[in-house]
Amino acid sequence: MESLSPNIFVENMNETIDFYKSIGFQLIMSVPETGSDLVWAMMTNEKVTFMFQTFESLGVELPNISRKKRRLTVALYQY
Repeated sequence: MESLSPNIFVENMNETIDFYKSIGFQLIMSVPETGSDLVWAMMTNEKVTFMFQTFESLGVELPNISRKKRRLTVALYQY
């Protein structure tokens, strides 16, 4: 394994991006690539990488997870 990147599920993508920018992270990828209705984003600060995804977008990828209870808050991706 060369890296481990958490995918953190969030309520508000814009607030999340603004916060992480304020502590030195840079937005390097997002879905969609432009606009204000982002559902996924990747941010880095030196060797640290975080991915963020909205709870609403989980309905497409993981339909068995309840969007009302929101118990799942992070998934880990290994490279």
